[in-house]
Amino acid sequence: MKLKITCRCGSEFDILATLKNRGPIVCPSCGVELPNEMSTDIKTLISAYNTLKKKMNACDLYEIQIIDSTKN
Repeated sequence: MKLKITCRCGSEFDILATLKNRGPIVCPSCGVELPNEMSTDIKTLISAYNTLKKKMNACDLYEIQIIDSTKN
């Protein structure tokens, strides 16, 4: 899984499912931190995704794909 974030400075960066960062998520270009609750929510989402993926891979019957239905 990969989340793409666009900062107010115009920089785009990805947050990968392999994220191990324990601190706030920071724009690599301008250094501005995402608000703490957003960083926490992203980390919770990634953790839930990774847990679900491990469980589904263990049963070897299903595949998981996340599609953003709000985008055209």
